[in-house]
Amino acid sequence: MRINLLPPDERPLKASAIRWEFVVGAVGLCLLALTIGLYFSEQAKVKHLDFQLDQWEKYQPVLQRQAQVVNDLRVELRNLEGQKSKLEGLMAPLGQVQQIDEALALIKGEVWAETATWTGNRVRLSGYAANMTELTSFVNILEAAGLKVNITAARPEDAGSFTTFTLEIEGRAGDELGRS
Repeated sequence: MRINLLPPDERPLKASAIRWEFVVGAVGLCLLALTIGLYFSEQAKVKHLDFQLDQWEKYQPVLQRQAQVVNDLRVELRNLEGQKSKLEGLMAPLGQVQQIDEALALIKGEVWAETATWTGNRVRLSGYAANMTELTSFVNILEAAGLKVNITAARPEDAGSFTTFTLEIEGRAGDELGRS
């Protein structure tokens, strides 16, 4: 048997004994390594965020110019819509315009329209024809298209070289003015 005569403080530690100084040192080193790792990780994040901030600050004037362009376009759009509504107030209903277009599209031969006006549900068409035969052909074409035509004036001018006319044209029978 072995007897250790050294005082307890000076005796060598057992192999299974915990050395607290070593444990504290190891935990301290681990915390130091973790802190250094977190420091470098956060520094990388800060650099990345600084880079993104610089990029967005460079892009901000572009966005402001685009926003200004959009605002300018909105103002211009409002102005144009105001002009459009004023012009629509001055124009006749669409049906009347369509009826005038239909009547003018049927002009064939030597017939020329000088003025086209509308009042209520009628279109008044004034113009010239080379002769009465051309005018009669035009009236027949209008009636064949389903338009009601009333000749209000037809006068030969200057020894029969041309004929002036005024027609009143209404929409197709049974339809409202200008509806096909």
